[in-house]
Amino acid sequence: MKKGVFGVKSTAVLLLSLFVTVSMGSLLCFASETTNYVENGSFTPGTGGQLGAIPGWTTSIAVGSMDLYLGDYNYGNSENLPDGVYLALRKESHPDAAAVSVSQTISDLPEGIYKLSAWMWAANNIDSFTITITDGVNTSTISAVLTEKGYKETEIEITSGSATITIAADNTVKTAAMDALADDIKLIKVGEITVVTDVPITTDIPSTSDVPITTDIPSTSDVPNTTNIQTGDSAIVVIVCIMVASFAVCLILKKRKQGE
Repeated sequence: MKKGVFGVKSTAVLLLSLFVTVSMGSLLCFASETTNYVENGSFTPGTGGQLGAIPGWTTSIAVGSMDLYLGDYNYGNSENLPDGVYLALRKESHPDAAAVSVSQTISDLPEGIYKLSAWMWAANNIDSFTITITDGVNTSTISAVLTEKGYKETEIEITSGSATITIAADNTVKTAAMDALADDIKLIKVGEITVVTDVPITTDIPSTSDVPITTDIPSTSDVPNTTNIQTGDSAIVVIVCIMVASFAVCLILKKRKQGE
């Protein structure tokens, strides 16, 4: 009995160890999918400072003015504001100009499903404020409307090996500056693309008129009768039964005689 109990306990320990091993493996696999493919998504200034070129990003206008810069002012509202500096699309010097933007093209992206996330604040005089990602085949966009602040995210399937992220904003009142702020840009692979194989569907179903119908049913006289037992066989069975019964009677009589 003790041996059986030990066996049950050993099995339980083995199953628990297996569960822990699989769980740790799953966690490690999940942890490996945290690479941010965006270069300088936190908008760390380069050698030119907050008004200079932004490492990793291409600007639609020349840097060096308050039209597009890296800011750190919290506009009197520091709640949910990321640490450090952020991208500020402002159009202070040329409020009547076209929309301003920064962009980044990322190469050597493994095929898969990606999540794009960013912190956005449409603080002032915003007509449009978007962050768009495209791989040339698929496109996805996140946006913020006037006064909206917080994190946004979207997913996209990337199949071409590269993608371009564009952060763009434009003002409503063309005589005043705007404040479109962005920070903490991340592009992380979150899954694999499932390929569904096309299964051919057969539509050629034969008509009932094409199915042969057999009408030749054999007559009952042609079917052999399995219940017809030959008379000779029955006679043999009866004789055997009589002989067995006679033998049994003889034995009974013999035992009685011996008892007397």
